[in-house]
Amino acid sequence: MSENKYLELQLIQKQVEEIKSILERFDEQIMQIENLIYDLQDFRKLKKGDNILIPLASGIFAKAKLTDNNNLKVNVGKNTVVEKDVLSTVDMLENQMQEISSYRNQSVVNLRMLIDRSNKIKEELNKENV
Repeated sequence: MSENKYLELQLIQKQVEEIKSILERFDEQIMQIENLIYDLQDFRKLKKGDNILIPLASGIFAKAKLTDNNNLKVNVGKNTVVEKDVLSTVDMLENQMQEISSYRNQSVVNLRMLIDRSNKIKEELNKENV
């Protein structure tokens, strides 16, 4: 009986670590979206004709003149790019952030359940070893 509990405990500990890793990724995604929303709000303050830097790759930029400060080209998946205004893009990002937050909250609930189960197993093992 104890051997099964030790195995279950090990499995739970592995699942706890996996969920913690997933939570870190969710937090990173949420932070990236928050930063992007902030950047888009700043972008709206630019004027047509302003000089800007366009990122080409990590740490590599090109100078450009802004011709449109209201519309963006947005990749919506499957190599499909659509034109959206800045406010629509912000709304889309806020919806993505809410969806990620929902998944994150469910993961936290699952994590708590696993930790509770782990604690219960540890108590049972302690009683058996007394």
